[in-house]
Amino acid sequence: MFKELDSYLQGNLSDADADKVLTEITGNQTLDVYKTSNPNNPNNYERYDNYIIGWTEYFNDRLYKNSSTKINTAVIKAM
Repeated sequence: MFKELDSYLQGNLSDADADKVLTEITGNQTLDVYKTSNPNNPNNYERYDNYIIGWTEYFNDRLYKNSSTKINTAVIKAM
């Protein structure tokens, strides 16, 4: 799946296809940080979780594969 994102970053894959890949990478994961417990809350705090999780996993694989340093998804979401 990361090869598709490599292709996206080179301009050879559409945004819609990259979104599908990010959704596949993310699966059913969500980031519980800032998750709303009120279903009537108009803010959708989970709307970017696919991007945060997918791209974080991508860059952890590409940049930090053999390192103890990893990007923390909760820190990215907090930003």
